[in-house]
Amino acid sequence: MKNPMTALARMFRRSENPVVTQLYTHAIGRPLLVHPAIGAQVIGAYMAGAVDGGGEIVEPLSASQQAPRVAVLNITGGLVSRPMPGMCDDGPLSYEAIRDAFDASMADESVTAVIMRMDSPGGMVSGCFDLTDHIHASRGRKPIVAVVDDMAYSACYALASACDEVWVSRTGGVGSIGVVAYHVDQSGLNEKVGLKVTPIYAGGHKVDFSPHAPLSDDARERGQGEVDSLYQTFVASVAAYRGMNEDDVRGTDAMTYTGAAAVSAGLADKIGTFRDALASVMASTDESPSAIAARESAKASAEDDARKMAQAAVTDAVMAANLSPAIAVALIGSATPETVDARIADARTIATLCAAAKLPDEATAYVAKGVDVETVRAQLQAVTAEDGPELSTNHPLSESSAATRLDVAGIYQRRNQRHTP
Repeated sequence: MKNPMTALARMFRRSENPVVTQLYTHAIGRPLLVHPAIGAQVIGAYMAGAVDGGGEIVEPLSASQQAPRVAVLNITGGLVSRPMPGMCDDGPLSYEAIRDAFDASMADESVTAVIMRMDSPGGMVSGCFDLTDHIHASRGRKPIVAVVDDMAYSACYALASACDEVWVSRTGGVGSIGVVAYHVDQSGLNEKVGLKVTPIYAGGHKVDFSPHAPLSDDARERGQGEVDSLYQTFVASVAAYRGMNEDDVRGTDAMTYTGAAAVSAGLADKIGTFRDALASVMASTDESPSAIAARESAKASAEDDARKMAQAAVTDAVMAANLSPAIAVALIGSATPETVDARIADARTIATLCAAAKLPDEATAYVAKGVDVETVRAQLQAVTAEDGPELSTNHPLSESSAATRLDVAGIYQRRNQRHTP
């Protein structure tokens, strides 16, 4: 095909196939996310009926690959926004079909990971970024991996970049992060065949992109503005999906990268075949989501049972120690099975010290906070002096709090009240 776009125009005029009409309408005069050379040939082949539709998008795995089950979505050929079934096939692969298959795979509890196997030059703008945002937002639920064998250009690379990981074969190509639009001016051809098209219209820009007249400077400027805006959306999306700087993405200047060069450019993560990627995914997802959920639930239940048993052991030990109710409650709330025996012994000593200092009620606060015996002894001795330091029931290593500190005057007042006739 020496001139794909001219051929498209000729086929459009002669065809009575509604699919051809749809493809021509979406491909000519509108921005595309497609590798310009390959994409034009693929679209032309679809219009000529030289290729069939993409076939089954979900690729069944062999019996040896069923544990765990990995959903493989085939992303092949030119991409369109909505299904465009032909007379004998399903037509080009649509973003809607990809989304339906993707959502079904994500919702299927038996599916442990999703692989998008890609061989596409790209396609239409409409619907592309809605799908890529959806794929990106689905990350974290289960692994989503793109495998490029052998090309993921433009719109197809946008899909790949939204995945958790991008694998590319040694000969696979990625990139073409750019936007292209074609305007077919067939006015010269019309003149040669003696055809004159006179538009009758309302609205100054209604026929700006008509194929029956040369493109005006104003129309070209507006078309370039739309392409530039879409390019910025493309760049920003890839940068966000891949964790790259926008300047680095824009710096690719719509170039394509093969194999190791794709990894060096930051557009891919690993080099390998589809089977390499599949083996890697299977190795990292050896359990179904339902099995993982069951294991986590069992783990949480076991931890809860262990906490209850530990609390019961502490309670039994404290109750057997015949301590005062207040001190017993303080120990039950702060001791562990490993420390309860030592804490009981310390609690008895602290209660004795506080009683000797005529401050029995302070024992509960000391026990609840886990203050060691020596600290309690030092603080109680300090309050015997009229200008002694402030008494604190906090452990020395903990942060002091005005709400838990006792002033010397208050201590003396309580002690003296108990001994006033």
